[in-house]
Amino acid sequence: MKVLRDFLVLTAVAALIVGHLYMAVAELPLDLHDWSTRCQGLLHIYVDASGQLRWREHEFPSGLDAFRAIVSEEGRVLYCIWEGVYLLLQGREVLDARMGVDIWVQPEDTRALEAIRLSTNLGRAFASVERFDLGLKAHGLKSLEELRDVFVEVVLDIGLMQELLASYPRPSAFVVWVSVGLAFLTKTHMEVLRPRGMAISAASCFLLAVGLVSFGRRRPLSARDAFLLLASLALMAAGDILLHLAWYRLANLGAYHGTLAPPPILSPGPWNKYYEPMPRILPDEEATYRPGEPEVEAASQLAGLSWLMLLAGLSMLAWPARRSGLFTREVELCSRPKIP
Repeated sequence: MKVLRDFLVLTAVAALIVGHLYMAVAELPLDLHDWSTRCQGLLHIYVDASGQLRWREHEFPSGLDAFRAIVSEEGRVLYCIWEGVYLLLQGREVLDARMGVDIWVQPEDTRALEAIRLSTNLGRAFASVERFDLGLKAHGLKSLEELRDVFVEVVLDIGLMQELLASYPRPSAFVVWVSVGLAFLTKTHMEVLRPRGMAISAASCFLLAVGLVSFGRRRPLSARDAFLLLASLALMAAGDILLHLAWYRLANLGAYHGTLAPPPILSPGPWNKYYEPMPRILPDEEATYRPGEPEVEAASQLAGLSWLMLLAGLSMLAWPARRSGLFTREVELCSRPKIP
């Protein structure tokens, strides 16, 4: 047990445990504000002057079969959520969901809007359903099982559309777009912790070898110094993991400049694509979903607290390192005159 009182050996053993802890945390499903699990169905309906309907259906991702559109010749469109949604989730735990329905008509005619009626039973699966013109938004998922029973119904007044088309100077047709989108808030993993943990474990093995080879050249640590060493390493590990958690949330929220605390060092996380030390205006294609300020503020405060934990851990680590004579020996080696 005397060898565990050596600074390098004890640091290496503790770091090896920390490295495995990183890899274990990387496997935990966590709430990282990840809304990237989503699907969309788009239906094009063509109504010509004769009253005939033609339609074309698209789905993203393609081939998922997440939605099922039933269109009748009388102008009734029934959109249902199909089994493909559960394939999209791939067993991930769902924390919340949002659903949106939008309808457009081309050519734009305020009278044509009167020929479209929208009805739904989304209140069965969502706590809040908001209507606006020819569309609606639903959020606050009550139950994932209830999703299979919800529907969106769009009824077209074909007769009124025929009358409007007859008044146009040349033959034309109405094109109605029905878009249904569904996004899920799911638990995901901090995958960058896995290679980070492997790197820490590899470095600790090298440090352990160096410590064993040079054992006896440093003063053994007292019980208090050994405890301080372990506490400092635990504090730095906790700070680094929490910093990754905070920046995963900031990246998924799209608030890359919502905090003054920088992201983790040497970590290939999703924030590296957009983060810059100096704020800049993000173009539209880089903009992501930005929720309310409380979520961004909470993640920002967590990032700041994490950096304080890291700095405090480094400060605490310097004391047992100095007590072991590690710094003194390094200074002596550097100041030793070279042999000609």
